Amino acid sequence: MQELIDDLDRQYAEMIAESLPHIVWTASPEGATTYFNQQGTDYTGCPRETNYEWNWVTLVHPEDAERAARAWQHATTTGTEYFLEYRI
Repeated sequence: MQELIDDLDRQYAEMIAESLPHIVWTASPEGATTYFNQQGTDYTGCPRETNYEWNWVTLVHPEDAERAARAWQHATTTGTEYFLEYRI
């Protein structure tokens, strides 16, 4: 029963994410992308599968990619919040 509830919760969250006019994505505690909404796909021009795991870094401007990956890795390792702007 809990699996059904979890699946319905996931479907509901994805329905909301798909209706927003913003890029929405989720990641595992280790930092790998697990979900990327259609708005993100439309904006980047890359299929959703391209944005899973750590592939999102390839969408970041080359001059910002290392800094973005380092900040993300630090946040997922330490559990701290962070705010970072980077070019796509």
